[in-house]
Amino acid sequence: MAWETLRNFFASNPNQVDEPLKEEVIEVPKQPTIQELEDFFLDK
Repeated sequence: MAWETLRNFFASNPNQVDEPLKEEVIEVPKQPTIQELEDFFLDK
């Protein structure tokens, strides 16, 4: 569900560069926690 939310978020922000994010996701084996997701969205 979290990844779907992220996909929808970036799909709604066409100016967002998603290539670096994809690389980060590949390097990080664990799914982000709710707190990490909240921090991510609040920081944007």
